[in-house]
Amino acid sequence: MSTEGMAKAVVVLGAVGLGAFVLMRAFSLGKGILSGDNALTRNARDSDGNKVDGYVGVPVLGTLGAVTNEASGGYLATLGGWIGRNAYDLFNPSPDPNTPTASYDETDRLLNRYPAPNAPAPTEIYGGWG
Repeated sequence: MSTEGMAKAVVVLGAVGLGAFVLMRAFSLGKGILSGDNALTRNARDSDGNKVDGYVGVPVLGTLGAVTNEASGGYLATLGGWIGRNAYDLFNPSPDPNTPTASYDETDRLLNRYPAPNAPAPTEIYGGWG
């Protein structure tokens, strides 16, 4: 085989090897894009630098959301969090502060369940035990 033929063979083998490597990396990246579990979705942050995990595990759209959030500097995740918190507050109002709440006293519960023999009025959990 001539030197020119050997050089062509080396170039072709190198190109085939490079192409195989690129295809292998593309398929491994493709699985992450399809599953929604890749470096972009796992490392998404909002504009304050807080970790956002809403993109992880969402097939295709999670990766697209993480990409657009990254391009916006995290402001899309901050906006989405604000919308979600306000929607929750709108549909789940806080309880009325004037409504009396039931109080729970563990001491009274235990003294009623295990009364101390010959004890005056119970004042503490161990009152009259002796």
